[in-house]
Amino acid sequence: MAKPAKLTLGQLKQGMRVFLNFPQVEAEVEKAKAARIDAAAAFVNQADDAEPGTADDIVTLLAVDNTKDYVERLKLLIAASAGSLEVLDRVCMVICPEQTTWSRRRQSASATRAIADFLINPDAVAEVPRYIQERLRLPADFRNRVQSNIAREVHSSLQSLYNTRSGFAVENAINGVVRQTGYTCEKGQVALVDNKEVDTVIPGLKLPRILIMASYQRTTASSQSQRAREQQTMYE
Repeated sequence: MAKPAKLTLGQLKQGMRVFLNFPQVEAEVEKAKAARIDAAAAFVNQADDAEPGTADDIVTLLAVDNTKDYVERLKLLIAASAGSLEVLDRVCMVICPEQTTWSRRRQSASATRAIADFLINPDAVAEVPRYIQERLRLPADFRNRVQSNIAREVHSSLQSLYNTRSGFAVENAINGVVRQTGYTCEKGQVALVDNKEVDTVIPGLKLPRILIMASYQRTTASSQSQRAREQQTMYE
């Protein structure tokens, strides 16, 4: 392996930033956001035949084309109140117990009707505690609220995509610095560490000399400790 070139101070500083900003990632996420906002707005607009602010209106919103987005539509509806999809899922054990998953409820007209009726008039289901009822009660103008909240909810739902793409961008940035030194590198399973996937292997998988693992996380989390332990095990 050839002797590497020494990096300049300017090259080292390229990786020392408060925020990691990858224009290609930002562009991709913005494109995905625009497409999902348009799709979400379209399903709200398709409900014009229903009487606004009623259970029929909710049924129409949940039954329009592309039913695979049933859960995403529910999230947008629930965002118009102070509730959450997790709480509604528990309520569904009471109001439609025969449909045990969102996939089954999505395909059931009776389950969709039960959910719609509950969101408009939750106190009709005595088994559900009053506090939970009020959390999930949709306001009369919920359609307007859904439309105004679409962009915010879609933006939040894209966090995992943003993190994944940013992680790949970090890997590419590291590999770019590696290549500046004159090394070659590969990504893949390395026998030396029990065939674990390694992000950057220098100079290659068949003769691993340097192993680099990278990750992108927006906040501190317990998964970081788990990943650190995994890296320590690999090192040992």
